[in-house]
Amino acid sequence: MNNTNHRALVQYRTMAEIDLHDLAYIFNIDRGQLTKIEKGITPPSLEIVILYHMLFGVPLEDIVPEKFAEIYSQSINNCEARLTFLKKGTHPKSLYRLQSINRLVKSLNKDYDY
Repeated sequence: MNNTNHRALVQYRTMAEIDLHDLAYIFNIDRGQLTKIEKGITPPSLEIVILYHMLFGVPLEDIVPEKFAEIYSQSINNCEARLTFLKKGTHPKSLYRLQSINRLVKSLNKDYDY
C-alpha cells in the first residue's frame, strides 16, 4: 500500500512497548522487512495494515491517509448518486432505501471529517 504513514506505524508500536523483533515474529515476517516498512522503504501489505489496526488500534486513516480519503470520497459520491437516482423513483421501497442510504452518509460524515 503506497503512501503509508510509516511514522504512525513506529509511533504506535513504540507506544505499545513492543520490540521490533517481537512484532516481526507476530507478523510472520523478518525483522528486516518490518524495518523497511517502518522506515517507509517498503509499503506494508494489506495484512500488515490490518494487523497494526487490530493489535494497536491504529485508525486506518492514520496508516493509509490518502487511500482512506480516496475511498471515503468515492463512497460519499456513490451514496449521493444513488440518492439522486432513488429520489426519481416512485416504488414504495424507494423511501426506505433513501432513509437507509441517508443513514450511511450521516454515519460517514459523523465519523470522519474530510
